[in-house]
Amino acid sequence: MFASLLIFACLKAQGQAPSGPELFSACAACHGLDGNGGEHAPNIASEQRIQRMSNSDLIAVVTNGIAAAGMPGFGKLWTSRQITAAVQYLRILQGTGATSSNKGNAAKGAELFFGPARCGLCHMANGKGSMLAADLTGYGAGHTAAKITEAVMAPFGNVNPLRGAVSVVTQSARTYTGIIRNEDNFSLQMQTADGKLHLFDKAGLLKIDHEPPSMMHNVKLSPAQLDDLISFLSQPQ
Repeated sequence: MFASLLIFACLKAQGQAPSGPELFSACAACHGLDGNGGEHAPNIASEQRIQRMSNSDLIAVVTNGIAAAGMPGFGKLWTSRQITAAVQYLRILQGTGATSSNKGNAAKGAELFFGPARCGLCHMANGKGSMLAADLTGYGAGHTAAKITEAVMAPFGNVNPLRGAVSVVTQSARTYTGIIRNEDNFSLQMQTADGKLHLFDKAGLLKIDHEPPSMMHNVKLSPAQLDDLISFLSQPQ
């Protein structure tokens, strides 16, 4: 961080106004050049909790720091305009606005999400849907339309195999299918589509089938429907 502050001091001495990326270099020393975190600070680019913070809240954090987390405040080093520029650059790293050119119909995309495309059976968006898989509210804030399309069309690419799908049959011949939440040699905990957690003793199960790494099915969508779905997922929330 000290090297970054030295660069900033040199620019200031030369009468140059540091740009957003140059200012963010002070943050990058801990948070990484892309904002995705490092050894000393967390991810502030794709972490949804950070993405959902207002600009004024982010400006306050940069100005005052977070003493408990060891983050210094920059209020005495930077002007309010410079702090705002750093926050604006962070928004670029988060991808805000990167999907605004999508040509689909967001309203029709919402109908697909919670209807024929069946996304809402596992995912939540805007407080509606299931908690079985990731909450996609504000997902478009940190992902381009191309990345969202890739996630929809090739759902197996970035799935943690330790959190894959599993189907079990109990001694009473009842079948449960869901996502693995915890598993060891003796027990298995899964979450089913209704959001409920179930803990099983493996010795008491008739059958355990580990499903493909993602329960997400490949939806058959027309190009226009795909545009609509991507537009819905791209909306800032």
